[in-house]
Amino acid sequence: MNILNVNQTEIAVFEYSHKGETVVLLHPGGIFASYVWKDTAELLKENYHVIAMDLRGHGASGKPDTGYELENLAKDIVEAMKEMGIPKAHFIGNSLGAETALVLAAKFPAFVRSLTLVDGGMLNLIGPNGEREGTKEELVKERLERPYPEFISKEDFVYFAKERWQEFAKIAHQIPLHNLPNGTVTFQQDNEIAAQLLAAGCDIDIPSQYENLTCPVLFMPAEKEEKLELKLKLIEEKSSCLPYSKTVILPESTHLMMLNQGREIGEAARKFYQELKEKCPQ
Repeated sequence: MNILNVNQTEIAVFEYSHKGETVVLLHPGGIFASYVWKDTAELLKENYHVIAMDLRGHGASGKPDTGYELENLAKDIVEAMKEMGIPKAHFIGNSLGAETALVLAAKFPAFVRSLTLVDGGMLNLIGPNGEREGTKEELVKERLERPYPEFISKEDFVYFAKERWQEFAKIAHQIPLHNLPNGTVTFQQDNEIAAQLLAAGCDIDIPSQYENLTCPVLFMPAEKEEKLELKLKLIEEKSSCLPYSKTVILPESTHLMMLNQGREIGEAARKFYQELKEKCPQ
């Protein structure tokens, strides 16, 4: 792991290999960080320069008081790429990572070879046909007031996660914990940071980002999540404006599909990159 000081914060970078075109992996928000991409990275590293970055406010990256607008998260990534001497990359993102990658491609197109959007970057968070019910104010208020689950130790939390969260059982030991003032620990992200990220998600208009895209896109909506039909409708509408696009739906896939289908995501991305060499030489 390397820590880069960029854009007035620290960004943690995990490098899996050093050959071929660069692939940047961007994780979902909340309790997650780059470790969720292990299986995808292992599959891609034979042919690509694979790196994963912890977004600000997550994992081993800095957790400043401000700066959680999606364009600023995208700028963190771009500045880290400059620091590493990476002129251009393929991006694979899930959820918050997908939205960050989409905004990065719209605002900083020169740095992007392609996007792989893993059940993210397809629908607005709120509003008509949005991902969630309620207003921005209601969602932010609820997030700020959410109580922190408390555990006496890492072992206590891991036991809880394996008993209650089947989907997260194999990564429970990797989820970072934070100290609370009373001496207990929690997995929950700092409420102030989480609320800022939520507000930023409410403020971004996802469909309009495609107006500025100049790169190919691999769409990977989850089969088992709600509003799949709405996601497919957006994909159909926006694909005609892209230089090249493809849609892959993994059987039985859920929102956090990289936790149990990471290699399948990597395989879909690898096939996509091979197609791009024939259809969209860069």
